[in-house]
Amino acid sequence: MNGIVFAGDSFTWGQGLYYYSKLPGLKIPKTGHYLDTYVTPSHRRFKETKRFARLVANEFETFELVKSGNGGSDCESLEFIDDVFKKNGYKYEDISYVIFQTTQFMRSPFELEIEGETIGLHFNHSIMKMHNMHNFFVKWLNENNYTLDDYEKLHIKQIFDKIKDKFKELELNGIKCKIMCWTSEYIDLIKNDEYMFDKFIPIFYDNKNIDCFETFMEDYPEMTIQTDPYFKNTIGDGHLSLNAHKIIANNIINNIKEII
Repeated sequence: MNGIVFAGDSFTWGQGLYYYSKLPGLKIPKTGHYLDTYVTPSHRRFKETKRFARLVANEFETFELVKSGNGGSDCESLEFIDDVFKKNGYKYEDISYVIFQTTQFMRSPFELEIEGETIGLHFNHSIMKMHNMHNFFVKWLNENNYTLDDYEKLHIKQIFDKIKDKFKELELNGIKCKIMCWTSEYIDLIKNDEYMFDKFIPIFYDNKNIDCFETFMEDYPEMTIQTDPYFKNTIGDGHLSLNAHKIIANNIINNIKEII
């Protein structure tokens, strides 16, 4: 087994795992907030040893690559994969697997064509207002007789296709690809696509398959940091608990071993 690339958002990054350490300087921000200045270098190193990416790499006696920044969009994850080979000096033969963890589709820009020009629309209210994008979007909806539901389906499909195209490119270069999901937005597309469903890793827990992190945490609240009984005082962080990372890692490991 060569290296494994883990592309994802704050769940893959290991948000909140440093709360399980006994390291000095731990600060707890307001519920639902992340402050980069609160997380020291030692906190970062600690969470890197506990996140599912490291646990998987340890099992296969190899190394893992995870982007340094917390959070991000699916498009940023695709850019990170490209950077591994184009900017960071790795060759395709250095990597055996890419594990792609999807995030909320709205974090990625939506590409639409208006008056012959392709525009990447970011659904951030301040950005839309600044560039008068709201009017462009409404005009595009009206010209195509689309509803907001139509738009949402198109946006999800657009990002899904980008991920699928990247997987095909990587596999042509000898890299196996797998996909896991935080939210349910891509699940139907994955299950209805033979190529992508073959690469899908559900979460097997409590004798059932769970499609995404979101459902996993809803069905088992103890799998989030904020409701983990490990902590005497509640920490307002809704990310995966330490035990949840172990469960996610085991599912990835077992899925890979089925192929090997």
